[in-house]
Amino acid sequence: MEVIVTLVVVLALTLLMISLYSRLIELRKQVKTGWKQLATQLQHRHELATNLVSAAGEAVDAEQAALDAIVAAHNRAMTARGPSDAAAKEQELTVTLNRLLALVETSPRMLAAENLRAVQHQLTANAGKVAVARGVYNDIATKYNTATRAMPHKMIAALGSFPPAELFEANTA
Repeated sequence: MEVIVTLVVVLALTLLMISLYSRLIELRKQVKTGWKQLATQLQHRHELATNLVSAAGEAVDAEQAALDAIVAAHNRAMTARGPSDAAAKEQELTVTLNRLLALVETSPRMLAAENLRAVQHQLTANAGKVAVARGVYNDIATKYNTATRAMPHKMIAALGSFPPAELFEANTA
């Protein structure tokens, strides 16, 4: 009888461990998926930044310094590795884009450029999508991090490869 009870306990513990491990695997997968979705929106933002520089360059060549700053920030943002690096580089890109958008508002020639206004609207719409994707990613990354730090998942996380997920903390709007 003791053998049966021991086997039942061992089986129950094994099933619990498998369940906990599977949950951590699922959360880690969701973090990776969330990052890919955010990275897709950031890539679209990078393309729009390139389009904005092109449209602004056509409208006014006198503001070359502002355009060069965006190109440099854009190139750095394209090389970002991981959420915290991307957050810092996206913040820099946001600052340079906002400078150009402020310049657009004060330049009659740039305001009159239809293609520039169209890219401006697309960039604004994309900022909302980036914010939503960032929120979704940070939410699932926080859930994953909480699970890997709370018992009983913490025991399983210690046995496997479950490093904490970085949050994406930048204001890219």
